[in-house]
Amino acid sequence: MLHTTEALLWILVGASLGGVIQAALSRYAEFKESQGLGLALAAELRALRALVTFRKYLEIADGIVARLNLEGYVPTILDVMAISVTEDYFGVFHAVSPKIGILGKLAGEVATTYVYAKGIIEDFAQLERKKRELISPSDFLGVQIPPENLPAINEFMRQMLLAYTQDLRRLLGKCLETSVEEKLEARADKWWICHLLGW
Repeated sequence: MLHTTEALLWILVGASLGGVIQAALSRYAEFKESQGLGLALAAELRALRALVTFRKYLEIADGIVARLNLEGYVPTILDVMAISVTEDYFGVFHAVSPKIGILGKLAGEVATTYVYAKGIIEDFAQLERKKRELISPSDFLGVQIPPENLPAINEFMRQMLLAYTQDLRRLLGKCLETSVEEKLEARADKWWICHLLGW
């Protein structure tokens, strides 16, 4: 009877130990996947920030806002920050977004950063449409504009472009100040046992 109890006890210990090892291996695999996912997203975000800095989008927006703030200024095509976006600059995000939850607490920050970045793309597209309106208000409105109405049309365009460009400038600034890359990289540097224990 003692041998049977001892054997059952060893079976229970073995099964429990096997379950613990299996759970630890599963957590390790998830950790390694989240590590790679986080590093890839951090690299994509860092590249996007570098692109915005290299192309001097903030400085361009600031110059346009300064001109459009001048009372009586007549906007030109150079006052439309219409940047054609033909590439998918969010390829990594699109590829891994179904798994973003494995980043834990950082998933929300990553998603928010990408929403800001996608908002910038949307603003560029909106300004591209406004550029067509500015080039030929008569064609846009579908009527010939009498010369005496041009100052009012110009003022309307100035105010509209100013509002759009200020919104874009704020969004660019928000995107650049939101820095989740360092957190993603720090998370990837953690030991998996810390991840396992929730540290």
